[in-house]
Amino acid sequence: SQASYGSPGVGTLPHLMVALMAADTGVVWTHVPYPGGPAALVDLMAGRLAAQTYAQSATQAINAFLAREQDIKRQGYQLRVDVWLASDGALQRAELVGSSGDAELDRALRQALARFPGAGSPPPRLPQPLRLMVTNRMMG
Repeated sequence: SQASYGSPGVGTLPHLMVALMAADTGVVWTHVPYPGGPAALVDLMAGRLAAQTYAQSATQAINAFLAREQDIKRQGYQLRVDVWLASDGALQRAELVGSSGDAELDRALRQALARFPGAGSPPPRLPQPLRLMVTNRMMG
């Protein structure tokens, strides 16, 4: 599979996160660095950066969902999650990549992710799984 993604530049967090994901999944990603938002927005609207934008949107949706979950909202965590999505965006499967270091928190995260309603329809031919970083914004 192949996909293009945009970032604020070489060596930025979005660039390195996708490079990590590519190494783990074998998907060939084409990095498109942008000096600012307007140029990226043009390519996004033209459908050339759909995978990156969807991954960012899905990450925000999952983090917002987890922030409302009673069992985990006051816990500190930051870990990667692989997600597989149906064509309508419904979560089909989610797997923690590694551990938070707390078995009970990992269990609560798995249970919460199983209840996640989805993040809207992904772009066609989106390479899966998506490897996303989930984090509690309240930590640290």
